[in-house]
This record gives sequence, C-alpha cells and structure tokens, in this order.
Amino acid sequence: MDYFEKYRLEINRALASFLSKQKFGAQKFMAVNRYALLLGGKRVRPLLGLLAFEIAKNSRTKISRECAIQILISIELIHAFSLIQDDLPALDNDVLRRGKSTAWKKFGEANALLAGDCLALLAFKNLADSAPTRLLPELTKILADAAATMTVGQFHDLNLKENSPFKKILLTHSQKTGALIAAAAGMGAVLAGANSRQRKLLVSFAEKIGLAFQIKDDLLDATGDAKLLGKQTRKDVGKKGFVMALGVQKSQEKLDTLTCAAVEIAQELKSDKLKRLAEFISTRSK
Repeated sequence: MDYFEKYRLEINRALASFLSKQKFGAQKFMAVNRYALLLGGKRVRPLLGLLAFEIAKNSRTKISRECAIQILISIELIHAFSLIQDDLPALDNDVLRRGKSTAWKKFGEANALLAGDCLALLAFKNLADSAPTRLLPELTKILADAAATMTVGQFHDLNLKENSPFKKILLTHSQKTGALIAAAAGMGAVLAGANSRQRKLLVSFAEKIGLAFQIKDDLLDATGDAKLLGKQTRKDVGKKGFVMALGVQKSQEKLDTLTCAAVEIAQELKSDKLKRLAEFISTRSK
C-alpha cells in the first residue's frame, strides 16, 4: 500500500473516532458535521504534519505517533470548516465538493454555517484534550494564527480585482491556502521537538507546496475535467488568480519552480516521502 493511502486511512479513522464521541444531544446536527468532515479529501495538511513529526522525531521526543495523529487532526477540522464557508452562496456559491453536494446544498445554508462553526471550535477542544500541557500554548497559537490568517486570505480573495497587483495575489493565496499547510509542518515539528534548522526547513517546504497547491488548483479549474475533479470547473474565469494573471504556461512554470524548490528541501531533509508529496501536489489530476 502506498504510504499516502496508509496515512490517509489512519487520519480518517482518527477523525471518525473523534467525531463519533461528540454527541451534544443533537444527532441531526452532528450528521451535518460528519458529512462535511468525512466527505473525502486528500488530507494533505495532517499528512504533512505527520511527516514533519516523523522526520524530526528524536530521542527526546516524548509523544507517540498515535498521539501526534490525534493532535494533528485539529488542522483538518479547521480545513473542513473553511471548505464549508468557501462553498456558501455568499462566497463561492459551489454546489459540488468531491463529487457530492456541498454541505449547504444538502442541509441548507444555516445548518452548514453552524456546522462549520462547530468544527472550528472542536479543533481547539481536540487540542485541549490530546496535546501535552507543556506544548498546548504553542500548538494553540500556531493553529489559531493560521486559521485567522486563512480567513483574512479568503477576504482578500473575495475582493481581488482585475487590476490587483501580482504581489496581492501571492499574499492572498499564501494566506488562504498556505497558512494551514505551513501550520501543519510547524505543529508536527513542535510535537517532535525539532531543532531550529529542521523546523525552518519544514516550514519552508510547506510554504512552497502551499503556493504550489493553489496554482495547481487554478490550473485544474482552467483546464481540468469536472467529472474527474468532482466539482465545477471554469468557475474562476474572470476572477483574478494565477491563471488570469500569468496565463496557463507561466502558471505551470511557476508551479514547476516551486515544486523543484520543495524537492530540494526534501532531499536536504533526506525524506523521500516529502519529495513524493511535493511531486504529487504538482501532478495531481484532482
């Protein structure tokens, strides 16, 4: 079994187990949460966090791999919250996500909005329940900073204009997409007790693949197959993004440059798994 699939299965099990324990006496409401969280997905963020943990793990690391996975699913809870928001009619107005109806389309806008709020708050409950006390403040700060930054990036994305400078596009997507990915690497490094060099390299890797991830999304929206992607395509036409700003060819060149830089960092860290993750992000078809 490919390591991606093995790690995804572990992460999915942890997510399902965690959510099954959150009752609140509201079965119908929790069904909305389950639908949004367990609809599928690549799980790139907790997967990267787990790789960072494994790379930096040393004789002084005091937590187990299983505990690290439990802590790192908080990132995916925040990501699921962000997708619910992103799909809402007031934002991107998407009706398909991963080949199925989006949460608001299936359950209504109000229920989806409340489920997103719930998942975001449960992310911090999970941290409080599972993280070692000595690491909890730092982990909370990393995740909260990233979640807030992601929200600011979403605001900028909504307000990009045709004449917005390219540096504004870079900032927008480094916040909207890159912040949580960088946080994943940072949290994994903290959990392992990484040294400053390892942490710097891991976060730099994450920043590069975070931007690469968004460029690839823009390229898939412009040129991809809606059936394969499981969502609407060409919805960003006329929206100021990488493809509109640079064109398809230059966007691909930018993606290739970022991927090469990420691969170099993976090699410096002697991690074939990180290298394969960078290559997967740049070559994925959905």
